Amino acid sequence: MKPKILIFLTRFPYPATDGTRHKILDDVVSGLTKNFELNFLIVTNEKPSTEQVKFLEDNFGQVTVFYYPKWQVWKNVCLTLFSSYPLQAGYYYFKKVQDWFIKNLVNYDAVYAHTLRLGKYLEKLSAEQKKKIMLDFNDAISLNYQEAKKKASLFWRFIYSLEANRVKNYEKKLLNTLNYFNVVSQFDKEYLLQNVNITKIIFNSIPHGVNSVLFNTLPISPQKRLVFMGNLSYPPNLDAIQYFLKNIFSQILEKMPNLQLCIIGGGNNLTRQIFKNVTFTGFIKEPAQLIADSSIFVAPLRFGAGMPTKILEAMALGLPVITTPLGARGIPGLIDKNNILIKDFHDTAGWANLVCDIVSNEPLRKNIGNKARDFIKENYSDKIAGQKFCDFFTEIIYKK
Repeated sequence: MKPKILIFLTRFPYPATDGTRHKILDDVVSGLTKNFELNFLIVTNEKPSTEQVKFLEDNFGQVTVFYYPKWQVWKNVCLTLFSSYPLQAGYYYFKKVQDWFIKNLVNYDAVYAHTLRLGKYLEKLSAEQKKKIMLDFNDAISLNYQEAKKKASLFWRFIYSLEANRVKNYEKKLLNTLNYFNVVSQFDKEYLLQNVNITKIIFNSIPHGVNSVLFNTLPISPQKRLVFMGNLSYPPNLDAIQYFLKNIFSQILEKMPNLQLCIIGGGNNLTRQIFKNVTFTGFIKEPAQLIADSSIFVAPLRFGAGMPTKILEAMALGLPVITTPLGARGIPGLIDKNNILIKDFHDTAGWANLVCDIVSNEPLRKNIGNKARDFIKENYSDKIAGQKFCDFFTEIIYKK
């Protein structure tokens, strides 16, 4: 009989509408199902459809859902304001879920818990129970907040300022409470482990894995077009494309007035505005071909943490990517002007010139794109990530 793992989440991984869901579905769940029996515990404010539940149960294992409407989640947030906990840790904490979790934990050999939003459920376990838990931070949220509060809109700047120290202290508390952890990038891992006794824990940095299908997607109808992809309800993505439209794209159009920009992703009213040569597609379930048919993928990120999945996927599709040093820092092995192009976001003229140069130079564009695809294939495929999760949980189950 296969060892049994509980996948503890705050969102349904299917459909994979963003990088985090892709990671959970393609790397964690699809990777672990080869060697382990999986069940799901999902506490969420997103009411699931029958299709979502059926997909997980038909392909992987039993699903237990605790759905709470948004007003109950926001009630939790308001109550958390008057505690020392970060708002992140208060969103999805409900006693009914806690009781189910503690009662049923005996039935599992290990637990994959996604992000510190589930931290309060894990604090209350016994020392022996904690040996079953692997907490996936995903990325260093406190690092994201420290940078975001300098550049975000007024509302989000207030939220980030309120949360930054609370989250940092809570990350440290969890690191001193549990035994097993993961994060997507080595940079985030080193940041989180500052001032923590690392001899007591096992902390992996398993990167995002790109769906291997992307490696075989080739251009069909190439267009002279820039492309950006990201969930625009996520502040780092919204800030990046707003900054690009305001400060860089206008300069590009002065040099190449017919060049188009395609923005893939929903979640914001930015689409209500009119921008010259800009197309908003909203969310697209299968955007690979549209991206592969474009000239350059732009990722002008100014704050954030972790490993940007959108950059990995664009590279896997053979597209040259232009990003900032921050966008590149979570992906070890990138080489500027070799498999990626890196330009500081302050240098708006440099961004505009670089975009125009690459769009105009087809041999160089293809050379960088091919090297990008090879780099991702060798280092960041879903098969590699899935195997690393399998190895990690094998260690957890047989070591405890």
